[in-house]
Amino acid sequence: MTSIGGSPNYANKMKTKAAVDRLRNGKKQLKDILRQ
Repeated sequence: MTSIGGSPNYANKMKTKAAVDRLRNGKKQLKDILRQ
């Protein structure tokens, strides 16, 4: 089964990017909490 983009690799890249973004946001929030 292929994704709309035609390549399952693209879907995996988007999943990885979302995970990295979540990780970055989590680190940023942690810094904000520690700064208070």
